[in-house]
Amino acid sequence: MEEKKLAPEKSKEYSDLEDQFRSLVLEHKKSAYIPNPYLTDNPKFIFIGMEPSKKGKDFKKFSIEYLTSFKNFIIHFCAYSYLCDNAFNYHLTDVSKLAIPSNKANKKNVRNNIYHKFYPLLHKEIEIFNNPILISTKTTAKNYLFKNNFNIFDYNIVLHWGDHNFARNRFDSELLEMGFNSKYLDFNELETKIKTFAIELMNYLGLDSESINERISLIFDKSYTGYQKLNLVKLYHYYSLKFERINK
Repeated sequence: MEEKKLAPEKSKEYSDLEDQFRSLVLEHKKSAYIPNPYLTDNPKFIFIGMEPSKKGKDFKKFSIEYLTSFKNFIIHFCAYSYLCDNAFNYHLTDVSKLAIPSNKANKKNVRNNIYHKFYPLLHKEIEIFNNPILISTKTTAKNYLFKNNFNIFDYNIVLHWGDHNFARNRFDSELLEMGFNSKYLDFNELETKIKTFAIELMNYLGLDSESINERISLIFDKSYTGYQKLNLVKLYHYYSLKFERINK
């Protein structure tokens, strides 16, 4: 029987850094620390997004960032498949690990003030992973990184778009600019592909079967409208094309 492959244990340096993240988060009221999945000791790429949001009834029960939605698992699948040639050779992180309600985070200067406090720890995180290639998202986080002279290989990645007309138009224009002219993947095929990979990823991270089943149920047993399904399919094509280009 083939031995199940597991992610490496966190290095002492990274565990110590997480303690520093937790301590800094405790200084902020009504906030929480959400760790990011630890996939490898030596990633080729670090993907830097926005800080997580504190929301959802299952927040405390399953508080691991980037494992919370269908969209998150699309990121993982495309990074694994198209950016890293079927290897967990990437790390997903944020400028900060501070989760606060979205309405609070959107107030003037709140995010920049948070980024300023966490900035030295982000530097440490990158150094611990031996200064891999940095990829950023089109967010306030990207703007902050630019102001601090980060050497970002690609900063035009869209983290997500919502399910509204603006999202549809943005996805359409982005795919058109990248020369996408193929037939969209069938949603049921995409769902099967991402669900299978999500289970593989969570097993790789060593999550227990109860947590895996609950997360799979929350994400894949819910009903998606036709519009939401189409946006998820477009997101898959968007990431696959973006990551393929970076990997060339």
